[in-house]
Amino acid sequence: MADAKRDSATGLVNLLFLAISVGAVGVGLFVYVDRDGPGRTEDAVVAADYIQVSANVPGQLVELAVKDNQTVAKDDLLFRLDSRPYRAKVEEARGQLRLAQATQSDKQLLYERTVNAGSGVVSQQAISDATAARDTADAQVLEAQGRLDLAEVNLAYTTVSASFDGVVTNLYTQVGEWVSPGETLFSLIDSGSFHVVAFLKEQYLGPAVPGARAEVTLWQYPGETFVGHVTSVGRGVHARNSVDGLPQVHKTLDWVQLAARIPVRIRLDTDKPLTMGGTAHVRIE
Repeated sequence: MADAKRDSATGLVNLLFLAISVGAVGVGLFVYVDRDGPGRTEDAVVAADYIQVSANVPGQLVELAVKDNQTVAKDDLLFRLDSRPYRAKVEEARGQLRLAQATQSDKQLLYERTVNAGSGVVSQQAISDATAARDTADAQVLEAQGRLDLAEVNLAYTTVSASFDGVVTNLYTQVGEWVSPGETLFSLIDSGSFHVVAFLKEQYLGPAVPGARAEVTLWQYPGETFVGHVTSVGRGVHARNSVDGLPQVHKTLDWVQLAARIPVRIRLDTDKPLTMGGTAHVRIE
């Protein structure tokens, strides 16, 4: 009798466990399937345009005018390198240009005197030599001018300013550090470029046309809904064995087949500060 009751209780527990398991799988499947639909996805992020700020010439960092996460305006000073070696190069190039110009003047006068003397006084060879000397002096002036121009450009490169309104991020450098050309010192995010990129499954792209209205929720602002508009739809993603140069969007497992996700760019109608990389949910009408 006791064994029968025990077996009955065990059967009820197993049946209850099975029912809960089936219910959980059903709910999970519903939630998974319901995540995406025509013009709708929870796979979206806040994005922005940015540049990696570096120096064009080598030198020692003598002034760092910004801090991490600081807001800057266009043409604000970002950093400055030691300009003394480059100023010396400019002065040296100016001196070489003056010497070349003086030589050019002498050779021009010699050419004119030789030519004006007439063929009865000087030989044709002398005229040819004077002409060659004049042309060489002209070329030397051009070369010296080019060296001066390059020296002035390099001097200007020792001062780096913001090319647009933005926010400094990922700054890990200090005054006194030696900077090499192309070495990233920090990044500058374009303040006016913040947008949302929604990765829609390819079969749900229908509503995503430029100008379409979109409703966006951001984890950064719980409980708020933002309005935006589609500005563009991606026309290429990284495919298997494809060439580089296209965005890589990993496919999400969809039971048997994997649907490609296409990036759709959405501009939000808000002045609230956004954070690049933040999570978003999107519904395009």
